Amino acid sequence: MNDFRKMEEHAAFKRCASFTITHPRKPEGFALVNVAYPADGAGRLTVFVVDAFGPSRTCASGSANGYGYDKLTAALSGFSIDGVKLTDHCETDATAARMLKRARAGEPTAKLLNGKGRAYQFANWTVEGPGSCYRKSGLDVLRALGYRVIQAI
Repeated sequence: MNDFRKMEEHAAFKRCASFTITHPRKPEGFALVNVAYPADGAGRLTVFVVDAFGPSRTCASGSANGYGYDKLTAALSGFSIDGVKLTDHCETDATAARMLKRARAGEPTAKLLNGKGRAYQFANWTVEGPGSCYRKSGLDVLRALGYRVIQAI
């Protein structure tokens, strides 16, 4: 058995993940998100977020527990990385409300989803157009804004 396989099958590595976040226009900055998954589906997931995009490095932790939902996104909700707020699923804000109003008034949704609008998504479509506009959740908002999110473990 080679070392890659040993690592992949090691019990400790089955319950953890590590994400490195970079941005192509900020070569000196980075963030780390380290995750400790629970032993079972109902246990507590813990995250540690290190943000080193600014002049100082910060570290914070959060957690989520329960069964049957995306605990990683829930645990990351409320954190900021490089000033970008991470949210849970289906969260809205003033920008989402403005985008929804403009879409309902007939403005093309493709135009609205350019620039910072990439951090949002329309949902619940009807014949009149989108019924909702949400901010993308968890690490997906960073991906949408051009950050590289690399899962190392």
